Amino acid sequence: MPVVTICADLVEDDAVSFGLDFVGRLRKVKAPVSTSNRALYEAVANSFDSTSSLKDKGRITVRILRKPDDTSVFKGTDAQSYILEGYEIEDNGIGFTDDNLRYFKESDTRNKPSGKGVGRLLWLHVFDWAEVTSIYDQDGSQWERSFTFSEANNGINDAETKPTKLTNRKATQTKVRLLRPKSNRIAALATDVKSLASHLLEHFLLFFTALKGPSLVVIDSVTSETQDVGNLFKEVIGDRHSEEPFNVKGLAFVLHHLMVKPTTTRKNTVNLCANRRVVTTELVSSLIQDVGNATAVTVDKSLRYQAYITGDYLDEIADDERTGLKFLADTEPEEEEPETSLLTEIPPMPVVQDQGITKSELFEKIADLIRMKLNTHLEGVRRQKEEKLEKFAQQDQPQFRPYLERAKQHLGRLKARPNQKAIELALYEARIDGRTEMNNLIDRIITESPAHEQVEDARKRLVEDFTKEANRANVYALAEYVCLRKAVISVLKALQQKKDGDADKNNVYESVIHNLFFPRFQTSDRIPASHASETRREIAHLWLLDERLVFHRLLASDVPPSKIRGFLSNDDNSTDIVVFDPAFSASDDLADLGSISIIEFKRPGRNNYGLAQKRIP
Repeated sequence: MPVVTICADLVEDDAVSFGLDFVGRLRKVKAPVSTSNRALYEAVANSFDSTSSLKDKGRITVRILRKPDDTSVFKGTDAQSYILEGYEIEDNGIGFTDDNLRYFKESDTRNKPSGKGVGRLLWLHVFDWAEVTSIYDQDGSQWERSFTFSEANNGINDAETKPTKLTNRKATQTKVRLLRPKSNRIAALATDVKSLASHLLEHFLLFFTALKGPSLVVIDSVTSETQDVGNLFKEVIGDRHSEEPFNVKGLAFVLHHLMVKPTTTRKNTVNLCANRRVVTTELVSSLIQDVGNATAVTVDKSLRYQAYITGDYLDEIADDERTGLKFLADTEPEEEEPETSLLTEIPPMPVVQDQGITKSELFEKIADLIRMKLNTHLEGVRRQKEEKLEKFAQQDQPQFRPYLERAKQHLGRLKARPNQKAIELALYEARIDGRTEMNNLIDRIITESPAHEQVEDARKRLVEDFTKEANRANVYALAEYVCLRKAVISVLKALQQKKDGDADKNNVYESVIHNLFFPRFQTSDRIPASHASETRREIAHLWLLDERLVFHRLLASDVPPSKIRGFLSNDDNSTDIVVFDPAFSASDDLADLGSISIIEFKRPGRNNYGLAQKRIP
């Protein structure tokens, strides 16, 4: 059978099959490891294009190619293991005719309306080479063409074509084998049938929303496990798909709403598409906080939500690798210009914006449409947030009750499923809002001057608003004061309970009670009365004895006089707590200075006092 080499017929120079520096163009392609599956998607997309005219008679098969793992014998197992060898994509489309091969051999071609002309270059970033075999019809005859696509071949330089016998006419068929994945890419590739079928469905989902189209099947070459992606679409989505056209600044888009069973994915996502293929994916929660990352959005808690957005504008701004979209940049607020003299002042250059929109403008509209679609779910989430706020303010921290209604007005500050810390922070923010409003009201009451007869009524309303806000602040402070003291007293009572393993089952050791009032072996010089921090502790629990003890000149806890500031003594005996110049001592006369108060903690029933210690019954 004659063999015909066609490279010379397609380009003037056999040595440069792409008509440019192939390796240089290859290196300019962006191919992050995390997007390695896109190399396979590009091959499948070519099959969709090739079979588009066949409608429901089109057939696409993706085979996961495996080979025996030669190292399995060293792993101490009798079972044969296999490793990924690559993928084979087979279709019954038009095939590699002369025109299609010429387009394949040229970079950045625009022969396909949905093509970028560089998809096949991704193959060589993920795999070492690709083998192509195609049977096609041309000029009334049937031909078989094969070639290897690789960096070593500078693209293609070995394409061969041979005629097939008419008596043994075959159906058109093209096989693309992507072989030997690079070692750093294997972990990022889908290597089992279910996972790969799910990835293909998510990426090409809009190809399946039409009533009729090519079938897509995934097969494992070793186990023969098979998954029909079309059937997976019917199972996961079925008829739970609707379209909603919308416009942003005169640009037309379509929002595809899909309610999805959590078989392939458990996340709620927004997918921006170019030419019906997913380019970027983001969580719905980045647009609408009340939609959890993986929370069901239907009443029966069975479905997730996914949005797919298409439009001519997205087709135009997709980058060559379909990994990003080139939106207009969001304009930043203008900064105040510095003062300049007339001699040095130069008029600013006018900023010319291209026709288009920013990503935030598009997402703002998408978020509004999704809110309307998921309104029932969002109302339920808001009710749950309100219930959590009410429970926390009524049962855990009643000092926040005055700010409960204000917090409900800002439910957007809370995630879909807030924890207790987030609830408390939201109430704190409501308190801060109230304090800010009170300060603003003070300024308005003071600064606003009468301008007409109704001003007194306006001022009266301002004063009433201020009084209400001030009352909320006072109620909060009082409730916090009461709750804190109740907590301290509860701890003190708990410390007086019997302890397992304690020789004396009736009372706890003195040091435990002592430390509750003030830490032992410390002075107020080292632990001043201030707000608590990593290095400081509030002297707040002295009020258990008397609130006036907090106001003193010096306090020492289990510190001998020889180590107390300004105390000239060699005595190493110490009292539990000694307070110098407290607000009260032997008398309640605040003018009585130079006084000392001594506090001793004695454990009832203690019998093991030393000779120098006095037993107190």
